[in-house]
Amino acid sequence: MFDDGDFIVSYKDIDKTCESIARICPDDAEAYRRFAQQAAALIPLMVQGMFVPPPPQGMFWSLLDQSTEGRTLMHIMQKSMLDIVNEHFTHDKTKIHLMRSAAELLVNPDDKGSRRRGSGRCRYRR
Repeated sequence: MFDDGDFIVSYKDIDKTCESIARICPDDAEAYRRFAQQAAALIPLMVQGMFVPPPPQGMFWSLLDQSTEGRTLMHIMQKSMLDIVNEHFTHDKTKIHLMRSAAELLVNPDDKGSRRRGSGRCRYRR
């Protein structure tokens, strides 16, 4: 909820979430739908690497470079959450709503990438 009483609600249902965002900014609602679809397409690639030891850094980037999804993930991994939100969304309220999750994860929104490859731990700026 924002100071002016306006609000955005994220639902499990993408259509409901888009409706909530559209009250603030219809363009951001469509951007959110595209963003969610892109994220869903990347999930299988990310799950593949969750339960195996990480490959050496060079091999990791080489493997990602072999597919469109991998190259998209490479692009995302080199940006901060704030960079990504600014790249896809225009309205400050939409950005604030989406960045709230970064704050809940104790991740600095300016940090490039949210995990160090191979460390198994999130990195935090102190």
